[in-house]
Amino acid sequence: HRFFTSYIFFQDPNIPITEPTVTVLRPSPREYCNSTTTNVTLVCLAKKFYPNHVNFSWQINGNEIADGVATDLYAVQDPETKFYSMSSRLLVEKTVWDDLMNNFTCIVHFHNRQEITNCNDTITKPKDSMPGKMWIFSNISYILNGMTLLLHTLTMNMHVYAKQNS
Repeated sequence: HRFFTSYIFFQDPNIPITEPTVTVLRPSPREYCNSTTTNVTLVCLAKKFYPNHVNFSWQINGNEIADGVATDLYAVQDPETKFYSMSSRLLVEKTVWDDLMNNFTCIVHFHNRQEITNCNDTITKPKDSMPGKMWIFSNISYILNGMTLLLHTLTMNMHVYAKQNS
């Protein structure tokens, strides 16, 4: 396989060969609602694998995508469990993410010393994640602060009005 032609295998015999768990995370509400950008980032997390011989690829609707992909240079090893984690990111236009027909797949190619196995996860934009709901979610602290300020203002006005009319 073209991804693994130059790996040298150093492996601790006490740690079992373990395929990665792969999860694709959707764009954050803050990034999605940012009006100054037209792009969003999907994150692919591969975790709890050993040894650390992995490569990532991305697909949209089954078609491999290379533009907009950024992958960590190295896997990070947990000092206690000795398993590795690594991530890759896919930058797409908001309009591509907004299309409910699009499927986004992250494939982690894992070399277990004898063969390469593909572990993957696929997501689509949830139908209930409309921009209005995401805007409210990402700005909830401002909304609550505004409501609190409004409540205090109304309370103060009621006290002033009550004093003037007594």
